[in-house]
Amino acid sequence: LSPGNKSIRVPGEDQSNQVGEMAAILYLLEDVSPYAPLRIYTDSKYVIEALTEYQEEWERNGYIGIKNADLIKAVVAKLRERGSETRFKWVKGHSGIVGNEGADKLAGAGADKAHQDGINLAIKDQFDVAGAQLSTITQALAYKALIEKKDLPRRNGTIATLDMTRHAVKDNFGYTPNDERIWKSIVNKDVRRTVRTYLWKTMHRSYKIGQYWRNIPGWEHREKCQVCGEEESMEHILLECDDPSREAVWDLAKNLWEKKAKKWPELRNIGHILACTLAEIKDDEGKGIRGASRLYRIIITESAHLIWRMRNKRFGEPDKEKWPTVNETENTWTRTINQRLDLDKAMTDPKFETKAIPKSKVISTWKNTLMNEKELPEDWTKVREVLVGSTSKHVRRRVHSGHDPPT
Repeated sequence: LSPGNKSIRVPGEDQSNQVGEMAAILYLLEDVSPYAPLRIYTDSKYVIEALTEYQEEWERNGYIGIKNADLIKAVVAKLRERGSETRFKWVKGHSGIVGNEGADKLAGAGADKAHQDGINLAIKDQFDVAGAQLSTITQALAYKALIEKKDLPRRNGTIATLDMTRHAVKDNFGYTPNDERIWKSIVNKDVRRTVRTYLWKTMHRSYKIGQYWRNIPGWEHREKCQVCGEEESMEHILLECDDPSREAVWDLAKNLWEKKAKKWPELRNIGHILACTLAEIKDDEGKGIRGASRLYRIIITESAHLIWRMRNKRFGEPDKEKWPTVNETENTWTRTINQRLDLDKAMTDPKFETKAIPKSKVISTWKNTLMNEKELPEDWTKVREVLVGSTSKHVRRRVHSGHDPPT
């Protein structure tokens, strides 16, 4: 290998291909003479486009909303310092090009290093173009800039829930997401808007439950769960409460899931619920199961949200006869999941244009979960009477004893 070759471990939590590729350019520019012509070969279209096609616009807008802005600005400044020509050429990755293959090996070696390398993001004053041009900035861009600059303190509860979610993803799906990826996953399009709001508030622990009521005179009793008398929390409501309706919901969810995949991921704490939006379901050989991750997101989020809704119907209601029964809850769950199926079918219509869901995605999502599936046509998205088939232990016991299941 050439003595000029380096394997570098990029510092910071945001470890992505884009960061590594841009950092490599910065290290290169610091090493080579600014007066020698330079030709850079890269398989990263991100690097080339960021430093050429989009550079002027991003700079004009003050790099507002641009990921890795500090790193990109440092590279742009280094390019401006150079007194000779710099050219970029894109090459196809993993195509046998010796230099490209060697760079991949060095990148792998860098990722395995025990310690991170330092990176110099300092910019000389004469090459530092700071801020956005007021003549071109829009109201939306200005608002985004204010949000970026505002140093909002994060509550300890939010930090703890993020960490629980991160570790749950590692437990169930084998990777560790950063905070940004966790927040983005909550607005996943596979999750209904109402449920997204529920997940967001749960992540922030902003619901008025449990300890919230402890120091409010006259309302201290609301700290305790109405069913089992334990201190209430979202984790207790979803995973610990003795409410048989809660147990029935998760049994229905598990029964449906096991039609799709063998293993039911553990739900040990609230982090495992929130981790569902980051699901990457794989088979025993490590290959992704088509449609499984999407179905898992739908099942877990809808089930958790339903348990929360059923709890809210009980809250403050002293008459237990008016509480939702197991049968009512099971029927609501079945109706909710079938409504999601119907929505998926409807969204395959081309009239929705860019918002339409491909038929192949819908079919792969619900494969092996439908009633009388073998009798359905290959494309069942236009068939009206298509229903999800799942029963809880409660229903299965009734059927076994000769009673009709709820309708």
